[in-house]
Amino acid sequence: MSKKLQETINEVLKGQVEHQDIKSVTDYLSTGSLLLDLAISNRKDGGIPVGRITEIFGWQGTGKSLLAYHIIRSTQQKGGFCIYIDTERSADKEFMERMGVNTKDQTKFLYPKPPSSIEGVFELIETMIKAVHKMGNPKDRIVTVVWDSVAASPAKETLEEDYGEGRLGADSRAMSSCFRRAIEMLDLGYITLVCINQKRTKIGSNKYDTETTGHGRALAFYASTRIDIKAVGKMTEGSKKFGRTVGINTRAIVDKSKMGPPKRNVEFPIMFDWGIDDEASWLEYLKDVKVVITSGSWSKIDLGDDKEYKFQGVKGFKKQLALPGVYDRLRSIIEDSMVITYEKKESFVEDAITKGKE
Repeated sequence: MSKKLQETINEVLKGQVEHQDIKSVTDYLSTGSLLLDLAISNRKDGGIPVGRITEIFGWQGTGKSLLAYHIIRSTQQKGGFCIYIDTERSADKEFMERMGVNTKDQTKFLYPKPPSSIEGVFELIETMIKAVHKMGNPKDRIVTVVWDSVAASPAKETLEEDYGEGRLGADSRAMSSCFRRAIEMLDLGYITLVCINQKRTKIGSNKYDTETTGHGRALAFYASTRIDIKAVGKMTEGSKKFGRTVGINTRAIVDKSKMGPPKRNVEFPIMFDWGIDDEASWLEYLKDVKVVITSGSWSKIDLGDDKEYKFQGVKGFKKQLALPGVYDRLRSIIEDSMVITYEKKESFVEDAITKGKE
């Protein structure tokens, strides 16, 4: 570096308190689905990035809140602390506890009274983060804030209007204004904000662009990760006439990711009783990559050894996973096949120019 260039840089940096390095994500929180964790982060032991903003959005009844519960459990398993802001007022603590979330210990989980407005939510988040600092929370302890949901929180301006009235774009303006202020507060490296949002039908759109999310595009802009959740089928048990629906098959599309390649999609079943059936989604993926071969009602796992792993259905597959070493080997196969590695782009033109100069 030339002396003149160094002097110019020093002049630009003069008056700044300290040099700011680019912050890298060093930790991740699991969504409860191995396939989705890999699709988001493109790395083993991945998931949503700690210290960033994640948006989970979809139509009603697709499992958005349930996915957030899995993230809360992952936070607690890592020794972290979670704040759950339930503006929908629809959370079920019993269901959370069945999924392994500790809702009783206030050093691990806090359920404050939900604010009535967007501005109130951000004020609460700011207050809670300051309170966490006062408690002496170490920087290496994860703090996850879940906002459920964005669409259920109107702007103060909207609340002040009479029924049936309201200024166009008030909610969007409030979101944009609040995020501009809050981004510094959240940029602490270990505060993770998970925002649940709902889809809306876009009025006056063409047939190829019919969906949008509530409250404008500010959240989509600031989020490092956006996950689009869709229900793609029901899971039933019993007879056709008197059977009951016990879960849904869910497709998750990584609409945006700063951690890995976006637009990847995975599928997994969500059971109404206890959440994501992760191992069941392994079976379908392993069939897709030809590690599990199905013939008639029987399937077998091909691990390249002399052992025969034959089974029937999901229950039979889970029994095979319980055999020594099978779980770890299959998990490793899934990770190796889903993590994308990159090579330097070949450039014949640049190589030819370089050789011509030599």
